[in-house]
This record gives sequence, C-alpha cells and structure tokens, in this order.
Amino acid sequence: MILGITVASAAGRAGPQSHTSPAKPPPAHKAAAPKAIAKKPPGKPNQKPPTPGNVAPSAHPASIPEIDRMNPAERKKFLNQLTPAQRAQAESELRAYDSLTPAQRDRVRRQYEAFRAMPPAKQTEIRRAFDSFRRSSPERQQAIKSEVRTLNALPPAQRNERMASPDFASSFSPEERQTIHGLLEAPAQP
Repeated sequence: MILGITVASAAGRAGPQSHTSPAKPPPAHKAAAPKAIAKKPPGKPNQKPPTPGNVAPSAHPASIPEIDRMNPAERKKFLNQLTPAQRAQAESELRAYDSLTPAQRDRVRRQYEAFRAMPPAKQTEIRRAFDSFRRSSPERQQAIKSEVRTLNALPPAQRNERMASPDFASSFSPEERQTIHGLLEAPAQP
C-alpha cells in the first residue's frame, strides 16, 4: 500500500506568507502588472490551485519515494514539520519502503510516477479510496484486497459484469464498492 500513502506536510499551515514589501504602492502605470503576475505559468510544480482531497489548502503532499530521495537534512526538516501522528506514519512507511528490494522500490517509484501523471481529480479519487481502505477493519481490508486482486485478473467486460452482480452488491457496502472502484483506478503493479 505504499503507493497510496502520502504524507501531508505542515509547510505553510501557519498562514500565508507575504512575498511583497508593503513599503509603497506601485505607480499608476504599473497597476495592471499584478494581474499579469498572478497568472500561473503552465507546468510549474506546486502552483496548481488546491484540490478537494488536500488536507489543507497550502499543504504539500510528499510520497514515500519523494521523501526517500531527500538528503538527511531535508528529510529531517520535512519530518519535523509533521504532526506527531503524521511523523510516526511516515517513519513507519519509510522503514517498510527501506525493507523492499531494489526491484520492489523501483516498481513503487514507477507506480508513483504513473500516479503523478494522472489528472488531479483521478489522484483525489484514488487517495480517497486508499484512505477509506485504511479506515476499514482488518477483516474488511482482506476482503477488499482479495476482491481487487480478483477483479484485476479479469478482462474489462467480465470485471464490469462481476461488479454489477447482486453477489458483489451484497458482499460489499456502498462505501466499500466505491473504495474498490477507486483502488482499481490506481496504477497497476507490473
């Protein structure tokens, strides 16, 4: 489940930081400049408007592969910005990630890159599915995992047929069915 895990940093939660000097207003001939500057250049990271799935509007999610690429000082600074619960979760996930073989870590990195290439709405749907999965009891997590594996092994037509069946509907709650659908959208493990 490492792919579905992101840790939201507390960076910027203390309030907006001003990057302009309040010394004096701009001359009248430069009054239109703030509008031009306010436009966000395409392709710049961390300049997108917040999505509904973000923990806080100014929070910057970081994945375990991203944290793993940080040097020790950057990692320490990042982890120190987290709440105690977030930090404990991140450290636990980093230990699990560090215990993977290089091939497994490479697979997780590829999955993460595929996830990051998805549209923000799809990323939000997948994050919500993983969050819902984590809130499930261990027994329900096992049932959901088993069903996702089964559905992933089926051709699309059979998968849709199975998900529309009365047996599927009676085996899973509406929230679990939505979770399963979201988990199926996550990048597949090769």
